[in-house]
Amino acid sequence: MKHYKIPCWPEEERPRERLLKLGPQNLSNVELLAILIGKGTKEKTAVDLARELLIKFESLDELASCSPEEFFQIKGMGKAKAVILAASFELGRRLQAKGCSHKQFKSPEDVAAILSAFNEAP
Repeated sequence: MKHYKIPCWPEEERPRERLLKLGPQNLSNVELLAILIGKGTKEKTAVDLARELLIKFESLDELASCSPEEFFQIKGMGKAKAVILAASFELGRRLQAKGCSHKQFKSPEDVAAILSAFNEAP
């Protein structure tokens, strides 16, 4: 099977262009991870690598708890890609922690809104 690089894909299928057109909230986890990964390898696109990561680690939550070294289990995930993902997940944790520490819950609906926001996955 011939390998096609993302720049050869139709523009409406490329993750970066989709994000710019539709907004990040409308992309899948694979597409968002692929944007962070940046580039693939000779054999795999960034989308392929992102899909493999999610399959290997079974969920975004599990992936977010991985060390950079654990990302190396996927062929094509080198130091630079692993560090970018680890830093991105850490920034997300810090934003999440900061958001919760200053939020006042005045009703059960407030709690439900916060919890549902954490469980949403495009």
